[in-house]
Amino acid sequence: MVTFGLLTEAIIVFKNSTRMENFFSNSDLLGAKSGQFNNPRQVAVEKDMKYLYVVDSKNNRIQKFFTNGTFVKSWGTLGTGNGQFSLPVTIIMDSKGNLIVNERGNSRVQKFDSNGTFLPKFGSAGKGDGQYSEMEHRTTDSFDNIYMNDPQSCPDGSGMARVQKFDTNGHFITKFGSSSSGDGQFTDPWIQMEMYTLLIAKTIIYRYSNL
Repeated sequence: MVTFGLLTEAIIVFKNSTRMENFFSNSDLLGAKSGQFNNPRQVAVEKDMKYLYVVDSKNNRIQKFFTNGTFVKSWGTLGTGNGQFSLPVTIIMDSKGNLIVNERGNSRVQKFDSNGTFLPKFGSAGKGDGQYSEMEHRTTDSFDNIYMNDPQSCPDGSGMARVQKFDTNGHFITKFGSSSSGDGQFTDPWIQMEMYTLLIAKTIIYRYSNL
């Protein structure tokens, strides 16, 4: 089992619970240069384990590395245009190797190929179909449909305990769930990432693959 962990501004690689390597020494971590981070939030790894992609949230960009830690490229700046970000927080990869990134600041999802070329985008702030507020968690299925939920407990959350389903191009399909404790109802739902378990404790985020 290979594990990629995010520790505040670090990426750490484990194999079978044994620490294998740090990508960077502590003095190199925090910053805005290539290979540096400011609040990295999540990692996506290609199936062949050649590349990984890091959401560098407060630098408003995605960084691409070889899985040995060698920097490849980055894309994104602060803004609202295509390929720009405002607090990107999570990233997943679909079956075709495209990257799906959501932003809390812009309340939207953007899709890119593995080289950072912009593809579709969808979403806006609100409580209607295809809208959300400070959305963080989503996953895909075997048909590359996208499932997303809103947070409810944060101050700017939507207050809507639901999951929304979109096709691979971001077209709204359906929704389900409501706020309560009955069957099919939720209280602050989190979506399980495909092939990963997400554990959060203070500033530490670990993502475990192939459990």
